[in-house]
Amino acid sequence: MGAATSVRTVSDALAEVERWRADQEARQAAELVEVEQEIKNLESAISNLKQQLKALTKFRTELQGKASSLPSRRLERGHAALFGALQDQASQLGRREAMVAGIARQREEAFEKELKGTSLAAMVEEFRQFKVAVEPNLQSLPESYRSVVSEHHLRISQRLREHVEKIASAPLEVEADVLSIEVVYCVDAPEGVPELLVVVIPVTDRVHSGWYERIDGLQTWLSARVVQAIYQAARATGFTQAQAMCGGHMELLAIEVDLLGAPAEFVGAFEEQLGAILGASPELFAGQVFATGRRVDVDYVLPPEEDGAEVPHAG
Repeated sequence: MGAATSVRTVSDALAEVERWRADQEARQAAELVEVEQEIKNLESAISNLKQQLKALTKFRTELQGKASSLPSRRLERGHAALFGALQDQASQLGRREAMVAGIARQREEAFEKELKGTSLAAMVEEFRQFKVAVEPNLQSLPESYRSVVSEHHLRISQRLREHVEKIASAPLEVEADVLSIEVVYCVDAPEGVPELLVVVIPVTDRVHSGWYERIDGLQTWLSARVVQAIYQAARATGFTQAQAMCGGHMELLAIEVDLLGAPAEFVGAFEEQLGAILGASPELFAGQVFATGRRVDVDYVLPPEEDGAEVPHAG
């Protein structure tokens, strides 16, 4: 007989199936754990992305708000920067004015001291006596006497005037650096047609509101030169209705001119006159002050408020 042939039994076959099943269950269980972990990881990542998206969306909204408010913030910063510079110039000009006034007082005192030691001292005393004792009673004198006394007084007055003018006309000697001052102006033209000229001068608004308490000085002289430029431009262009309205704005002196009915060339004429007058003012040069005109955007001078209304004008 030959050798027995090995035959695969049913039990063996089913056992292999069971082993396969167990192997598959273990593999699938492991894969399921991995998948569950991946799902958790993705869910966590999605949650983080949602939080990042929410934060970025909020940040985008904030940036859009800042971008939309940039024009108004620019005007606010421009307004503050402009008037900060002008107020600084006004302070420096005030100090220079005090310096010039001190030099002028010293010259007057020196003049009075010099006068006492000259023959003019007797003339000054005679002039004073005439004003105090003679002039009030001049009309009561006979005409012949009155004529002689008046002619003599006129000769004395003329000699004194010539001497005083000679002393007073001598330039002041200010030993200081040149002080650069800017006269700022703008034109309000909301509909494209100029309606208002606004000039801001770097001097205290007390030049206008307290003129009766102040003595003349650099600040008053500079302000007068600006007014001169306005009216010379008005005369040159035939703008007969021009009227300079003065008032305080940010503690500085502001001048407004209503341009209703003004010729189109008035603003250009004002710019030309302002440059020429400021560039040829001996009283400013004597104080070592160099003043120039500078045109700026009207919104830097009169920034619109949130409701669209402008800040109050000078008046």
